[in-house]
Amino acid sequence: MINFKEEIKKYGKILEVDELEDTIHASDMKDIMDMLAYLCKTKQTEHRRSDR
Repeated sequence: MINFKEEIKKYGKILEVDELEDTIHASDMKDIMDMLAYLCKTKQTEHRRSDR
């Protein structure tokens, strides 16, 4: 027979709402920074090509 209390102990605790928000915002910030870095790099490359 399945012991539900033992089964539940096998799984980790879920993030609280505050922790979840922090995790999501940190991920979003990284994504935004990655996009800005890409845009800057692309713009620099275009600028160098137009100088030739």
